[in-house]
Amino acid sequence: MADNLENSLQAKASDIVEIVRAIRIHISDTYRLHRRMLRNRRASVEDVIFDRNITLRTEYDLDERSPDIHELIEEWRDVAPDDKQYHHIFLLFFRASGTWLGILKQLIQARSSSISTAELIREFGADSVRILTETPKFAGEVEILQSLLQIIEQPSEDGDRLELLQTVILYQLCKPLKLQSLKFNLPKLLAEVQQRLKRPIPGDSLPKIVIFTSFVQTCAEIVRYLSDRFGEGTVVSHQVGQTRSQIEENLNRFKKDPKCFILVCDSSGEEGRNLQFTNYMICFDLPWSPNRLEQRIGRIDRIGRLLKVEFTVFAGVDLPDSLHDAWYRLLKEGFNIFRQSIASLQFYVDEKLPLLAEILFKSGANGLLESIEVIQK
Repeated sequence: MADNLENSLQAKASDIVEIVRAIRIHISDTYRLHRRMLRNRRASVEDVIFDRNITLRTEYDLDERSPDIHELIEEWRDVAPDDKQYHHIFLLFFRASGTWLGILKQLIQARSSSISTAELIREFGADSVRILTETPKFAGEVEILQSLLQIIEQPSEDGDRLELLQTVILYQLCKPLKLQSLKFNLPKLLAEVQQRLKRPIPGDSLPKIVIFTSFVQTCAEIVRYLSDRFGEGTVVSHQVGQTRSQIEENLNRFKKDPKCFILVCDSSGEEGRNLQFTNYMICFDLPWSPNRLEQRIGRIDRIGRLLKVEFTVFAGVDLPDSLHDAWYRLLKEGFNIFRQSIASLQFYVDEKLPLLAEILFKSGANGLLESIEVIQK
């Protein structure tokens, strides 16, 4: 079959696809490999690692609570026992503090009360929540958790991450709606955008914006917030709990309805979707797995797309020892994920994650930054 393929390639024959498919099936059946490991759909690709076509922007939290939350989580790390169970709990805190803070609040409450919830199990899995609730608390932990709760429950004066998201979207609408002069007057810009969405003028064309989050509840909260700001008809979602027909209807509206310009996805939207027609992607929170980030980017940055992908990452608090910024830099500079696909490095990445979780606990941001050079090699 390999000889037949070589002859067909040289002759530019029409049976190349059939021969490739036969080889793929033969290898899969002979060596018992899952056929998804032997994809051959991208006939135009010469190398499994290809360059991205991304314009990357970074946004940091405006929320004045973020530095205090960061410091308390670091305090928790400093005094927690050096044990795998506490490593795992710290990873949960790290992930939850980098998204809508309602998730972190639920984690802290479950840790404090030793009572799990169905919502947390859906977000993190039963094993993780069991470790969270059943691992003994160390001396002084309750006081740290109470301090964290007090900060989270305070209203943000400078604007939480949802308000930052609104600002980023408003700025993205300035150019197509010709509202650049209002860019530095956000209340007036919001009012004008709301008016234009209700009563568009000839020539108005809204960009298609995809927002990704790792969490089901965050997805729902984003949909609620943006629907309230821009109108229900402007926002649809792809999230856990929806039926297949609901998802297909939402995706069809997002693609074809000019008034519907925002699609919000949780992890259920990371695979199997072609969103190549989208203009702009916002990563509301960074997933712990680089492979999941690869899937997000791959929904838009697909082979054959000629235009650059406008890509914005929310990278957490802007501090020298920021855990989330260090993780963002490791993804960007270590794995080089925003410049090249890492699809072919899937197994290498999965092998590295347990070690990176240990480094995160033991060495914090400095440990992640020191890992950049190691991963580059």
